[in-house]
Amino acid sequence: MKSQPSIKIINNVQTLFVNDKPFIALAGEIHNSSASTKVYMEEKVWPSLQGLNLNSLIVPIYWETTEPEEGRFEFDLLDDIIENARKNDLKLIFLWFGLWKNGLSTYIPNWMKKNKKDYFYVEKKNGERIYTISPLCEKAIEKDVKAFSKVIEHIKEIDEKEQTVIMVQIENEIGILGSDMDYSEIAMINFEKEIPKEVSSYAKKDGTWKDVFKEYAEEYFMVYYYAQAIKRLSQVGKGIYDIPYYINVWLEKFPWRAGNHPSGGPTIRMLNFWRYLTPDISAYAPDIYVPNFSDICDEYAQNNNPLIIPEARRDLITVSNLFYAIGKYHALCFSPFGIEDFKNNSEISENGNQNDILQSLSIDASAFNCSGTFNYLSRAYGLIKEMMPMIFKFQGTNLMHSFLKIKESDRGVNIPLSDFEAKITFLPNRENRPVSAGILIETGINEGYIIGTSLNIDFIPKRGDDSQIQIINLEEGEFKEGIWKIKRILNGDERYHPAIGEMPSILRFEIDRF
Repeated sequence: MKSQPSIKIINNVQTLFVNDKPFIALAGEIHNSSASTKVYMEEKVWPSLQGLNLNSLIVPIYWETTEPEEGRFEFDLLDDIIENARKNDLKLIFLWFGLWKNGLSTYIPNWMKKNKKDYFYVEKKNGERIYTISPLCEKAIEKDVKAFSKVIEHIKEIDEKEQTVIMVQIENEIGILGSDMDYSEIAMINFEKEIPKEVSSYAKKDGTWKDVFKEYAEEYFMVYYYAQAIKRLSQVGKGIYDIPYYINVWLEKFPWRAGNHPSGGPTIRMLNFWRYLTPDISAYAPDIYVPNFSDICDEYAQNNNPLIIPEARRDLITVSNLFYAIGKYHALCFSPFGIEDFKNNSEISENGNQNDILQSLSIDASAFNCSGTFNYLSRAYGLIKEMMPMIFKFQGTNLMHSFLKIKESDRGVNIPLSDFEAKITFLPNRENRPVSAGILIETGINEGYIIGTSLNIDFIPKRGDDSQIQIINLEEGEFKEGIWKIKRILNGDERYHPAIGEMPSILRFEIDRF
């Protein structure tokens, strides 16, 4: 029997395995409400994915539709999504929209929404309630764990053999917005107590939350209680069906204070504490809409945290970021948000005016403009999909290199090869076009492949070497079932000045001394 989806090590790199083969989820996440009915998925989502070269889809599962009456569970919608994913040759990553989604509790069932006595909400200092169930509400967490366990049991029952579902995200961008902590009566009682023993072991100090964590006490307090809930959910999930479970992250933003971003979430400041408290979580996955993509990847792709990007920008820079995420950070998943809009080049869709929402959240609206992205992303996904065996062979070695034009002033990069250097020159930025980015793999002595966008490539001697160099062969093509297929043998102008234009492409090169 095949092993369950898991994360294993290849060349010291954490790698996702599906059906016992290494796998990169070239994905897209659909809008929050798109999976709420079969009809909408049939009419608006599944057809819109054709031609994108996705191999995976990130789809919400809603607690309110899964348990519409307390204790009665419905899985028709989930079953339909799995069935259609198989028909479309797609793997699935499910998002559990349970107790918390973007700092709110809007996806809890109506029977819970109506029972405010048993399922109490977070309160601000002034007593005002925030529409989010408190992570100190034990009764609500028990119900969430029970519902989640039923979902995972069902997925295992119908999908363990097929492995359509490859990962599960637990909740979504958890934490409190609008307050640094929960000031409800039960929360304040616990906040004034001595910190729990496992926290004092982490902090190597005893005392109250304020004594130990000073100005960050409120945020650490919330992390602890959110993490306790996530720990229970991940433990029960892995106990039933041992596949990767991750949580996603709403990043810190100016003015860098808890409550401005969801207080209690796994922001970079709180990441080590989260990892300590939730050992069954496979990854802490940043949602990256900000311009400083490489900085965020640097932060989250370290200390054995595999990089999963469940929500990425929709504009053309996402294509460039894709190459860099896979080539440098060995991303397990890359997923632009609102993927069903891309085919129609729709910035404003039936899902509403994104700009209005983004402005309210202080998010750069350009990140959500998917105009023109479809063709470029489709091309990049298609090339990478066929190139995966080579990527897995060389990842984690000094023979695979990645590059990205981060600043407008960046001119290029020199990449060391066995005997020479590859000089990558970045092309000037153009509006509504990908910026220079790519992956170079040296497969033999002074031969290899380069995949990317918006670049010139030349080969130069190493410093101190007076040799002249020539390109003895240059081919444009792509891989089909692991076999290199030549489209053009490049010579003349195309060989004298090798380049990849804005549309992603692959070149195979051989060089030698002249």
